[in-house]
Amino acid sequence: MSNIIDQLLKLDANEIEMPKGVHKMYCKKLGQELEFEIEAIDAEKVAEIQEMAIDITKGEINSIDTYKLKVETIACGCKMFKNKELQKHFKALNHRELIKKLLLSGEMDSLNEAINKLNAATEIDKNEIKN
Repeated sequence: MSNIIDQLLKLDANEIEMPKGVHKMYCKKLGQELEFEIEAIDAEKVAEIQEMAIDITKGEINSIDTYKLKVETIACGCKMFKNKELQKHFKALNHRELIKKLLLSGEMDSLNEAINKLNAATEIDKNEIKN
């Protein structure tokens, strides 16, 4: 057996979990710093979000709705936006409206980027391996 198979077989399958984190950000509309609990998004869901944002006609990509891509990524990676009580409090019909009401464009970019970083591969420095 290869080394990676041995290594994986030693892991407890019940302890596999999606990476999580906290993204601190000052929200100008709200006038305060907030801590957003974020988590990585399942690869299949990421593909679904990407497909939802692409307009294809006759096999050609007409456009990519980057706003929809960003908002749906935020909603999946930061579950608070899907909270019905929070949506009701801010008179938002859904998670898309809530995100739009609470965050400015740059803040959406920052939160989206933080979620995407959780999904990204982690490179290992070759110097670290040698030491």
